[in-house]
Amino acid sequence: MSGMIKLIFSPADKKLLGAHIIGEQASELIHIASHVMISGGGIDEFIRAVYNYPTLADLYKSAAYDGLENLEKSHTTH
Repeated sequence: MSGMIKLIFSPADKKLLGAHIIGEQASELIHIASHVMISGGGIDEFIRAVYNYPTLADLYKSAAYDGLENLEKSHTTH
């Protein structure tokens, strides 16, 4: 199985602005991002959440860590 989760968030306050999910189970995963967005949550919500492991939902945590790492890199290079 292959696919991708992409989280779009505001660098200023880390608020989740959107999510792209590609793959066979996308319809089973998108509601997680929708819930965070509806509640006004940020990317840190995925870090604090506990997901069953190994599951595809756990990929949100990996995507959040990647996003935060990229944010950190952009702040250190400017």
